[in-house]
Amino acid sequence: MRYKLKLLNEERKKGLNKKSFEDLSVERIEYTLTEEEKICPIFNKHLHQMSKEIRKELKVIPAQVVVVEHVKNIYACRNCEKENITTPIITAKMPNPVYNRMHGYLLKEPILHADETTMQVLNEEGKKPTSKSYMWLYTTGMYSNPIFLYEYQPSRAKKHPKKFLKGFNGFLQTDGYRGYNAVEDVTLVGCFAHARRGFTDTLKALPKDATTSKTNAEKELEFCDKLFKLEREYKKEKLTPEEIYKKRLEKTKPVLQDFLLWLKTKEKQVLPKSNLGKSINYCLNQWDKLTAFMLDGKIEISNNRAERAIKPFVIGHSRASTTADIYAHAIPRIDKDAFNVFSNILSSGTQSKEMRVVK
Repeated sequence: MRYKLKLLNEERKKGLNKKSFEDLSVERIEYTLTEEEKICPIFNKHLHQMSKEIRKELKVIPAQVVVVEHVKNIYACRNCEKENITTPIITAKMPNPVYNRMHGYLLKEPILHADETTMQVLNEEGKKPTSKSYMWLYTTGMYSNPIFLYEYQPSRAKKHPKKFLKGFNGFLQTDGYRGYNAVEDVTLVGCFAHARRGFTDTLKALPKDATTSKTNAEKELEFCDKLFKLEREYKKEKLTPEEIYKKRLEKTKPVLQDFLLWLKTKEKQVLPKSNLGKSINYCLNQWDKLTAFMLDGKIEISNNRAERAIKPFVIGHSRASTTADIYAHAIPRIDKDAFNVFSNILSSGTQSKEMRVVK
């Protein structure tokens, strides 16, 4: 994984070139993979070091100037090279101190939202241009300081959220993707907006003469709309999380009970492989997660918070020439006041306290 760091220099000093630094001492920082990471993802063979990627920067110390040389070791698989197939090239990670610090804050939160979306990177080492890559998004809940962390990964494997969220032990709200089931010590929360979308898609796909299926889908939408209407009322009344929790027990719980009874009844009456049947089965299979928002008044009924944050990658930025382009286009507005050392900390705007960071 590559980290791009661009210093915010307003002016470039004239007369400086590589020869200007030849007499300076060099402080070398090397980044390597652990033995566990030196495994080829294709053949499960040991990786060898094929090259190095070196980036130099100036480090100014009172009374002395030294060159800090960051060396990221690059590894490849000899077995893949012998087989003449696409060789996975893995670069040792270079720590991002600000990202890591925000990550630490994120893991201490009681509620997190997560989502992921596909990306196509055309010139990525070790991958075909037609293959899919993924951007993962992790963000805090509505009652916490807004933090949005983006993590690029070459796949949708469950190991990515499991590793990223190691140490987090609160509520994790997602759209129901089973890859998040691998995250340990969390309470998974579902998304009623995702469930509702299944019924709207069913209605759009139905022929005009499918009156029975249309009535059933509309009934399901009615239940979902009741739940969202109640949530809007709670917000409009400016209730505290504790008050919302009590209101949900009083008003939301009966709607959920009626909805569950209706779903179990219709499950026996519709074809399981039909669009309507799939929507019903999704709700039943996800029911414990869908209703987990009842456990705490701070939990939202949907994962829309994460879905909105991942939209820049869905609309207009689904294809990038290199992984560097991902960082450049992640969030269109850059808050230069957030940090005065680099420009890859992407924020939602200067008037917001949101912190959006891409790794």
